[in-house]
Amino acid sequence: MAEDLDLYVRFLLAGHLPVVSPHINHLHRFHTSNVSIGVDGEKHGEDLQAIYAKYAPQLEALGVIEPGH
Repeated sequence: MAEDLDLYVRFLLAGHLPVVSPHINHLHRFHTSNVSIGVDGEKHGEDLQAIYAKYAPQLEALGVIEPGH
């Protein structure tokens, strides 16, 4: 999940927001060796905070506020 968030932020900073496409482009499989297994809301929030901190100056310049504020 964090990789997806980081990629989205890099698209945002480059001025290219993803376009919503009305079709199924992938299936998310849940299995015991899934990389995101055990990721709950708290872990997701921690990842989001870390990604925001990584790009904070650029995000602030775009008017994006820190998560949780």
